[in-house]
Amino acid sequence: MSINVSPGKTPEETIAKAQKVRSAALAPPDPSSQDRAVAAMATQMEAKARLEQREVQRLMLEQAVAPRGSIG
Repeated sequence: MSINVSPGKTPEETIAKAQKVRSAALAPPDPSSQDRAVAAMATQMEAKARLEQREVQRLMLEQAVAPRGSIG
C-alpha cells in the first residue's frame, strides 16, 4: 500500500495531512519498520510545515506593526 506524503497547498493543510499519515502508519498494533519510517517522515513533514506557518505569521505581524511612513 502506498501513502501520499506530498505536502499540502498550505502549511495548515500539510500539518493535517502529516498527522493523518502518521496516525495511519502507527495504527497497526505492531507497526513494521517501514510503518515507523513513514511515521517519522510525516513527523518531519509536520515540523517543516509548522516552521513555515510560524514564518508566515511572523511576516504578517511585521507588516501589521511596521510604520507606514509619516503623514503630512
